[in-house]
Amino acid sequence: MIELSEQRIEDLSEKFESCWSFTTAGPGGLVDFLAVEELEAQVDRRLAVVLIQVDLERSWMAWCNHVAELSKETDAAHLNEELSQMPSIDKYSGLFHSQLEFTDSLDELSHCEFACRSQWGDSIGSRYYEHHFDIAIRNSGQVKLRQVLCEFDPSFKSTNVAFPLNGRNTIGRQRSTDKHSTFVEQLPDGNRIVIADRREAEVSRNQLDVRLLTPKYAIATNVSNVNPVLLSDFTKLQPSECRLLSYPFSIGLPGRRLVFS
Repeated sequence: MIELSEQRIEDLSEKFESCWSFTTAGPGGLVDFLAVEELEAQVDRRLAVVLIQVDLERSWMAWCNHVAELSKETDAAHLNEELSQMPSIDKYSGLFHSQLEFTDSLDELSHCEFACRSQWGDSIGSRYYEHHFDIAIRNSGQVKLRQVLCEFDPSFKSTNVAFPLNGRNTIGRQRSTDKHSTFVEQLPDGNRIVIADRREAEVSRNQLDVRLLTPKYAIATNVSNVNPVLLSDFTKLQPSECRLLSYPFSIGLPGRRLVFS
């Protein structure tokens, strides 16, 4: 195994960054770059980590700019699919000589990806890394976290409640096994947010799916089969309909309003 000098790694990193393209982002683009440089796909561990970090940072920066250029009429379902195709650290194991090398690099890569997704992407949250990689990450506090404030009709309930948003957020009413009618449950890919008692039939058990895209945009999907919801512009989001929304926005439900900020 040939170990590369720090200068060689820096030179390759700068060269990769200069020729990087959003259309070739991900492990495949890295393998193609290494082939041009006459290097094998399984490279020095330090080089692999540096190149993956560049790929992640450039990918999420480009994603943020891509979403900002879209119009409100953009096909939100297609945008959801695009987000699911974004590079993620679990896809890069083939760049390492062994699974052990990849595992030893996961802490560094996880912190990089977490920071990128917080600054330019879907703010996936630390629970994702704890669940998938057994890695603990703390938010530095440098990036403002998105939240939703549930404002109740004063005649219905006097206390409003705020919940954090991460990744994909499912919002609806209480299940029969839940002890409380307002709470948040952290899940690996986002949060489950309960904002209604199980006896409130006007709010579906699974009413909304709000997926964060960037610090400025989200996709709201009405996953209910029967209950429409009211958006900030006074149009209705019908069952199964999804829409690209920019912050701040609100969604009206019977007896309450959800304010996303």
